[in-house]
Amino acid sequence: MRATLSLSGPAAAPSQALKRWLGGATLALALLGGGYALMAQVAGERGIAPTAASADIEVKGISVDVTADSAEEARAKGWREAQRKAWAKINGPQLSDGQLDGLASAIVIERERLGPKRYIATLGVVFDRQRASGYLGGAQQAARSAPLLLIPVEVSGGAYTTFEQRNAWQRAWAEFNPGSSRINYVRPSGAGGDSLLINFGQTARHSRVWWRSTLDQYGASDALMAFARLDHQFPGGPVSGTFTARYGPDSRPLDSFTLKAAGPDELPAMLAKAVERMDAIFTAALASGKLKPDPTLRLGGTGPAVAFDEKSDLIFHRRQTLPFHANGMRFAAFGADGGELCARIYYSVGGGFVVSDEVAADGSRHKAVAPDATVLPLPFRSGAELLELTRTQRCSIAEVMRRYERHW
Repeated sequence: MRATLSLSGPAAAPSQALKRWLGGATLALALLGGGYALMAQVAGERGIAPTAASADIEVKGISVDVTADSAEEARAKGWREAQRKAWAKINGPQLSDGQLDGLASAIVIERERLGPKRYIATLGVVFDRQRASGYLGGAQQAARSAPLLLIPVEVSGGAYTTFEQRNAWQRAWAEFNPGSSRINYVRPSGAGGDSLLINFGQTARHSRVWWRSTLDQYGASDALMAFARLDHQFPGGPVSGTFTARYGPDSRPLDSFTLKAAGPDELPAMLAKAVERMDAIFTAALASGKLKPDPTLRLGGTGPAVAFDEKSDLIFHRRQTLPFHANGMRFAAFGADGGELCARIYYSVGGGFVVSDEVAADGSRHKAVAPDATVLPLPFRSGAELLELTRTQRCSIAEVMRRYERHW
């Protein structure tokens, strides 16, 4: 939009002050209105703080139905059975009830009905990871992914919602405990500027510059998108959910599945189950190598994108040495035809100093990277000499280093 006001000649002079005042008032009102609009877009019923991620192993959805001589005995019996079922669900070895009591740190009651002599419940069992890992071995000790920004998208009634307003899908992810997952989720609360920066419209962008800037703000290396399409057959009736897991700026599909809830009261349980299945999809994608960082480099941060494959383009020459120093790297750029366009060599010469091959080849500039001739207090040349210094000087290694720092 463009507005032009052209005034010239003496006849226009008397109205200039009035027009400037009117223009200033209009601009102030526009800015004020924009400020209110921005506040209205950022404020409001937004934001669900994610639950703290516990490193313990949580197993949900364990159903028990037991009887005993009293209600209390039935509940205790049900909790014991839940521990056994949960342990078997994570493929734990055969253990006694006493051993499982020592591994279980909490029982989470999802639903329960307690009668005079009967106990029916759906429970969750939390096992202490440090104690349980000795029995579970490597399966529960696998390496986790790089930090990945999670963007939950709920589709209902034709509207796509992420953090613009609180929704059931966002709440399901906020209540999920990712401590036992191999995926290192970065889960925004949706408060403040999250609703402006991460909404469905923004996630459809393919600009690598925008994505890199956004991911850097959240300390993430890439993005995961969890879509939940909820179809209500009629008000208060069954709800069908179609869930799709996607990955990366290009929103590459990983897998999808469907679930059904008998009614609105069953919706939270269905969404919680969907989150668990989504996590399993992301974990499987990580194990298969599908969750890879964006294979492009942006030259200068905002320049053209250059293809980069870590496996083929990052090469370690373990038996070759560059002429000036052992710690060196050669960078080369290639054209579309595979021909080398340019190449540079850099050396790490110690003390945090990096020099180019030009400096290394110029003897007159070697003094710029020559070792510091300062005589340091308490000099040593080996670990044994350092330990001997700590004995003769009656100080710790940290104190020796502290004296170095004070000398410099």
